[in-house]
Amino acid sequence: MAAFVPKILSCQPCWSASMSNTPLYPDPPHLTIAVFPASSDESAFPAVCDSLVACGAQPDGLLETLSPDVDFEARSDVAETVELLTVKPDSFQRIIRGGEPTKRPVRAGFTRRGEVVVVELLRRNRGERFPVGVSCFAGALGLPIDLWREADRSAAFEITQWSKRLLQVMTGRLPCAYGSIEVEAPFPTPSMLRSGAMLGSEVFVARDVLARRPELRAALAEDYDDAGEEWEAGTFFSGWAPFDSARRMLPYTPDRYQRSSRMLGEALSS
Repeated sequence: MAAFVPKILSCQPCWSASMSNTPLYPDPPHLTIAVFPASSDESAFPAVCDSLVACGAQPDGLLETLSPDVDFEARSDVAETVELLTVKPDSFQRIIRGGEPTKRPVRAGFTRRGEVVVVELLRRNRGERFPVGVSCFAGALGLPIDLWREADRSAAFEITQWSKRLLQVMTGRLPCAYGSIEVEAPFPTPSMLRSGAMLGSEVFVARDVLARRPELRAALAEDYDDAGEEWEAGTFFSGWAPFDSARRMLPYTPDRYQRSSRMLGEALSS
């Protein structure tokens, strides 16, 4: 079995000090559970919020919003423009569901076990839909497994089971093409995948997307050593021991998921 390389050390952090100047910011390192919607990101945002509540989180009344006519690729592009709101529960629900025509939700705050959890629009390339993600404190998942104490193992098991269940609920509640679970790594959109960005070791692909390209399923099965787990709306592939039902750790190479990543991007270009 290959030695575990913590994901937080294998890429540049996707947060910055300027981003932490908001209460809608979990402690780093960040675990992100994200999906790429099959249709509208406006409808995906409340569906992800509802999925998070179904998995035990509670809204905290904090929202970041923008005027719907603002065109942007990432929240960092409009950091000086977003409006931070503290609202009552009914207003929170109305805004995340698009009920305020002048306020598009960019981030929504929740708490789980006393910690900050954020639903947010993630980076896209212009002309694409926004991925929608849930970000929270990764805890022990940001450390090498060899350094885990018993308490770390228990905490890591809880957060992996919770985040995997959350992704399963998200993909069952809203039409999405694919999704992933990552620690401190950006979520790649279809155009990014076609340009060389890679999927991570925990990825969901919808059944209808797999049906479009039979060779995509074969590539994923090869890249993930047949570690597919069938869910209601598609297949979850895992190569990282904390998330794999058999606790397997696939050997890491920089280009391990390159072929299946490119093929997924191409499958979503038509």
